[in-house]
Amino acid sequence: STVACAADIVTPTVPVVTDNCGNALTPAAAVISATPACEGTVTYTYTFTDCEGTAHDWVYTYSIDDTIAPTATVPANIIGIQCKADIPIAKITDITDETDNCSGSVTVTVNDTNDEGSGCKGSPYIVTRTYTLRDCAGNLTNLVQTITVEDTIAPLLSGIPANTTVECDFVPTVEIEANISATDNCDTAPIVTYLGEERIDGNCPSSYTLTRTWTATDACGNSSTKSQIIKVQDTTPPTITPPQNIILSSGANCVTDISPTITGNPTYNDICDSNLEPPTYTDTNCFGNSDNQEVNAGNGNYFPFTVSGFDGISASSIEKIALAFETNQGKGRAEFTLIAPNGQGIILVGPYCTGGACDDANSNTKELYLPIFYPNSSAYVKWNNNNFVQNGVSQNFTPYGATTSTNTIPELTSYVSSFENFSGTMNGTWLIYSRKQASVNGSIEFKSVCLTPASCPGDKIISRTWTVTDACGNTATANQTIKIEDTTAPTASNPAAITLSGCNGTFPAADIALVTDEADACSTPVVAFVGDSAPALVGCTETTIRTYSVTDACGN
Repeated sequence: STVACAADIVTPTVPVVTDNCGNALTPAAAVISATPACEGTVTYTYTFTDCEGTAHDWVYTYSIDDTIAPTATVPANIIGIQCKADIPIAKITDITDETDNCSGSVTVTVNDTNDEGSGCKGSPYIVTRTYTLRDCAGNLTNLVQTITVEDTIAPLLSGIPANTTVECDFVPTVEIEANISATDNCDTAPIVTYLGEERIDGNCPSSYTLTRTWTATDACGNSSTKSQIIKVQDTTPPTITPPQNIILSSGANCVTDISPTITGNPTYNDICDSNLEPPTYTDTNCFGNSDNQEVNAGNGNYFPFTVSGFDGISASSIEKIALAFETNQGKGRAEFTLIAPNGQGIILVGPYCTGGACDDANSNTKELYLPIFYPNSSAYVKWNNNNFVQNGVSQNFTPYGATTSTNTIPELTSYVSSFENFSGTMNGTWLIYSRKQASVNGSIEFKSVCLTPASCPGDKIISRTWTVTDACGNTATANQTIKIEDTTAPTASNPAAITLSGCNGTFPAADIALVTDEADACSTPVVAFVGDSAPALVGCTETTIRTYSVTDACGN
């Protein structure tokens, strides 16, 4: 019979054999031929011998014919590999469970072929890996595994400058490509290219956004981009230098040309605005600060202003100071101190107080106080927060003038009680210091302050503030002081000459009423008798010259 494997061979069933006398014969033990290594035959030989010694062999033959191929589990297909270099090496040991029906050895070989794809996106590189299993009978089994390679990952850029915000005069240059690098999972040398910049304008010429973009491309055409965003702004005000302070003489009719053709124009520039509009100016007759700002209850607030053009004039020469502030819970919450350039200070508004006229019970309404402070010699009433002060109306006062306060002001060296007690120079930086009494006590808002130095009626002080604004709305100011001095003397006609007859005529007394046409363009002049000269005798005539002076308010 035929079997697939030697292991399938079993002892054959021996037939019943009798001799010619009808006796059943018992065979000798079977003689079994050698079992072949793989295919072949195996024989079983039984010898029957009768009582006469006559022998006969009975032979049973097994034919071994293995037609069944070996088996094993094929390795799983592999996908998601990006680079050809990452394809795993073919190994026969990847087949781990090969078996054969005859339990013999199975030989495994492996071979790769590919589809010659590029391995790039859309053209995968596919490896067909065939594992061949062979048993001893030459039966074959082919197991096929596919490995797919497709590079879909873009390179990574590095060295791109960080996003930044810069002033319009500090826009960085484009980073050179040599400083930009890229890495790729497969390509060792991806190409970096600068694509250029895109500008998006903002709300003014020097305000815009630049987007600079670089790209990196690998050998498969995968690419990535990365951008730097540069926000360009113009927050720097222009520069402006005012004309020199100037002293002008009032004309004969007390009119002076103060146009910039006489007083000068400022120089100005802007780092970004090449079409800067010329500065404009406003004139006031005082020096001050109008920086509207809410006063805090911590360290307080400072409101500086500069006085110039008063060389040799004392800080005590103050004609008046106008202050404006607003509160919604009563003026008793506020204290305002004026500090001179030398550190001396005077309390204009004080003291801190509650109740009565200090408070305003309704915090929904605001009161605007507009006091004008004069020297104590003016005899105006002294400001006191405890007293009623009408709001919304300008009123004249002398400063509160206390010489102590609960406030600590680092710039203050000492207190004075009146403007007349100031020493030091008028020129320099003055300060208004204010602090709210407590954080819970409503709001106090500083509006403005303006100091007018004292001068004679014919003299004028003009504080000219030049303002220049660039196209982005940044503003710079500079101050020029224009001082107009009345240097023109008043006019008058000499009184008519008086002739006395005889030696005993009555010599008339001086009479200023004899000067009848005194005049001055800027003020009302005053006539005064100066004196008589010594008599001068020429022949029989004796002459005396009587002198009257005509003086205007500025001493001319």
